[in-house]
Amino acid sequence: MRQVCTLVWKDIHIHWRTISSLMLVLPIGVQVMLRMQQAGSRTGGSQSAGRAAMLIVTLLVPVAVAVASWLIERERSRETFAWLRTLPVSDAHIVASKFISCLVFYLIGGAAWAAFFRGSGLDLTAYQFVSVWFGSLVVAGFALLSQLLLTGRMANASPALLMLLVAWFAVRPVEQSGPAIQQVRRLWGDPRFHAWLWIGCVVLQGVFAWLSYLRFHSQETDELIE
Repeated sequence: MRQVCTLVWKDIHIHWRTISSLMLVLPIGVQVMLRMQQAGSRTGGSQSAGRAAMLIVTLLVPVAVAVASWLIERERSRETFAWLRTLPVSDAHIVASKFISCLVFYLIGGAAWAAFFRGSGLDLTAYQFVSVWFGSLVVAGFALLSQLLLTGRMANASPALLMLLVAWFAVRPVEQSGPAIQQVRRLWGDPRFHAWLWIGCVVLQGVFAWLSYLRFHSQETDELIE
């Protein structure tokens, strides 16, 4: 555990300015855009809320990609993965530190979002807010996995591609069905559904971390710095 904490502290020391600035600026930017949308919107409240939700999801993906890129691609480009493997730490320590560092930065982002929550124009309960935060963290976990599985543009494009597939195969059919929309609204207001959703997010994040470790452990040192 001491090795992981040391590696996490290294990531925080290196990236805290850039990632924290992004996490703090994001809710401010969303709030400004929501106010602009509300000022010029002539649609109903439910449609406006739906558009606001799509705006947030659209912004969360590039944020997740940016955080993953800074945590992984910087190590790769500066060839520090080779240096890390010379230290008395295992591959599991290295991968775990990346996911925990991501968690720390997303906690900062969640606190910043909560500070602007009441003025954001979004009618979310506490458990709905936590679900949105968990969902964004899962996207970041997939982005970390993509950075280790792939390189270059494909690593950055994979999270966006995943969101498009989810929207196409899951969200689009629901939008076209009135009963499905009512069911989603009912579940979204049910605290028990959110509890199961949190469990699913934790499990999924663990799967991403495990797959990331398997990929990282299978790579030779020279492959990690290419």
